[in-house]
Amino acid sequence: MNAHDRQAFVFRFFSLAFSFPDQACLRELKKAARKTGGERNAFAELSACFSSEDAECLQSEYTRLFISGYPNTPCPPYESVYREKRMLGDAAAAVQARYREWDMTVETGLTDHIATEFEFLAFLALAASLEHSREAAGNDSERFFNEHLCRWVPGFCTDLERAALLDPYRKLAGLLRESLGMCGKALFFMSSHSRRFVVRIPCGVAVWHADVVYLKKEEGVAMPLYSSLRIRQEDLPEIRAWKQRTAEKLLALGRSLDAHIEDAAGAAGTGPVCRRDGRQWLRLGTWNIRAFGSSGYGGRLPEAMHCIAEIISRFDIVALQEVRENLQALRYLIGLLGSHEWDYIATDVTEGSSGNRERMVFVYRKNRVRFTGIAGEVVLDTERDAGALQFARSPFLVTFQAGWLKFILCTVHIYYGSGREGLARRNAEISKLTGFLARRAKNEHDSDAENLFFVLGDFNIVGRNHVTWRSLHSNGFMVPEQLRKIPSGSNVARDKAYDQIAFWQPESAGKPGIPFVDVGNAGIFDYYRQVFRAGDDDPGGEDERYYAEKAAEHRISYREWRTWQMSDHLPMWIELRTDFGNDYLSALSVPS
Repeated sequence: MNAHDRQAFVFRFFSLAFSFPDQACLRELKKAARKTGGERNAFAELSACFSSEDAECLQSEYTRLFISGYPNTPCPPYESVYREKRMLGDAAAAVQARYREWDMTVETGLTDHIATEFEFLAFLALAASLEHSREAAGNDSERFFNEHLCRWVPGFCTDLERAALLDPYRKLAGLLRESLGMCGKALFFMSSHSRRFVVRIPCGVAVWHADVVYLKKEEGVAMPLYSSLRIRQEDLPEIRAWKQRTAEKLLALGRSLDAHIEDAAGAAGTGPVCRRDGRQWLRLGTWNIRAFGSSGYGGRLPEAMHCIAEIISRFDIVALQEVRENLQALRYLIGLLGSHEWDYIATDVTEGSSGNRERMVFVYRKNRVRFTGIAGEVVLDTERDAGALQFARSPFLVTFQAGWLKFILCTVHIYYGSGREGLARRNAEISKLTGFLARRAKNEHDSDAENLFFVLGDFNIVGRNHVTWRSLHSNGFMVPEQLRKIPSGSNVARDKAYDQIAFWQPESAGKPGIPFVDVGNAGIFDYYRQVFRAGDDDPGGEDERYYAEKAAEHRISYREWRTWQMSDHLPMWIELRTDFGNDYLSALSVPS
């Protein structure tokens, strides 16, 4: 290995060291350390220090040091914060301009993150091997290093040494400070290139390729970014086998999803299928993803995250419930979906034992849905209803627009409880929520006749003959007929009506030229028929055998364990018409 290759792996080591320390990251860190100069050097010793630390403690320390408590984060790993005392400042814009010079884009929120800046230097180190780009890459490397990292990383290292409670991050600060001078002297040696280079940034994985930048795919509808599944020459046999198996599962899941959506009209008997390639329809979903972002029962496996991304990619906007305090999983999900294509809006966590420190989240496709500026949590009026308990988990209300359709979505995770008292509170929450939203809907409709109201999420409704179902339909809200016709529930056993989508329809609905709630197809997708299968869906018990050891580690059954990988709920969806242009023109064409 020559000097410029080794320099690239030094940069890559630091990029990985400042990424979220999951198992995959630590494995790559170990590989990078070896390639900087063998088994016994400062990088290898630091990698061993990371590996010897308890994983949960390491991840908690990472979150404390680099994520939590902004603007009082101990060591915010962003150039703009150190140079301008703000996020996404002029420094971030300058860094993004350097990326664009090489036809690359990175998620806006991570543009000047220390891991991204070091990964860009690693890429330039390898890019300099091609004769036609050697001079440009060398010059740009030196300029980027001197104009950016050298101006803020020394101060960052000082803060990190003071704030770190664990040895790995304290030693990382010292090694980085020591390496800065060495890196600067070595930049002019760069003269090698790789046809592909894996870019790990805190929210996901992408590939910078000699002629393709996957994060830059802006035309059309981009599917999830599965570059981390690319089989590489250095992959061990078991890694190759895992990647091949995961790819096969994703293909099967995708085919099943497409067939499910295509067959939805025939199953519901609602008429012609609403084609996905048309812009007339918006696909709206809701999904309670069990403890999303927690490390319960070992945390989610990479293949589970890929499967969740594959499912969400078929929708335009999805309300997510049970998103936990740590946003790393959500950011990773957005990275898989493609941060240039997708975005999210989230609440803060709900405090209290019944709130479970959960968030409500909307994930949406930016070229199909536009956030129109209003977001807030629902709080009951205690003057109107003295002594009423507030919601255990605050409902989240956000305004959006897609085509002609202006709408307000309110996502909920209603209190479950147990016994007669718990059921009474559950029913009261549903009734009070629909009452609140109906009053709000009438007020909104008075000032904007095109704004329509939807409430969606996990209502913990027992069944369609239960009082909780009737409470949902009180105050003018109703579940679309297309969903009511589906006989099975949205839990794994398909026997509960927990999840629902309902809408409020104003009296003016259907009047000439005025947008209204026009529901197309609808469905509930059972992914367990293709991934993490069990019983009759798993011929020969193949999936159950494959994951038996994982489930046994945590002393729970495979069927229970898999719900911590995917969920104990299934995604529900409807399609909404967004194009009312012909309706409007038809109304104008009628003589008054």
